[in-house]
Amino acid sequence: MEDKTFVSQDEFIDTVLETYVSLPDTPKCARRDDRYLAIKLHRQSIPLFQVKAAMLLATLRRNFRESEAEPLEPIRSLRYFVPLIEEIQRSGGGEFYVHYLEQKLNPVLETKDSPAAPAGASRGELHPTK
Repeated sequence: MEDKTFVSQDEFIDTVLETYVSLPDTPKCARRDDRYLAIKLHRQSIPLFQVKAAMLLATLRRNFRESEAEPLEPIRSLRYFVPLIEEIQRSGGGEFYVHYLEQKLNPVLETKDSPAAPAGASRGELHPTK
């Protein structure tokens, strides 16, 4: 994801919410509160690559935990990623970090659209922002 910090608010919101609902353990569509948070992130001029890096980092941490660890509850809100967005901002991770995380998570990220998903559950059939 290229740095589109200065895109329109609508494009920023759509991109953030589409990324959010595409992740494993997230809802199949975004809620109104998720949209409001995406608006807030845009108004704070948070770069899209930092938001995506935070979501991917959380997904990586959730999926590559110790096998004996208790299962985690599904993610129910975009707010789950706020501390990770702050962590990414502090670390100064660049766009290369997003590409690295995407490569590590490629098999995990593809599972939400797998044939085992219920009918109507694929990203292509739902618009998360409407």
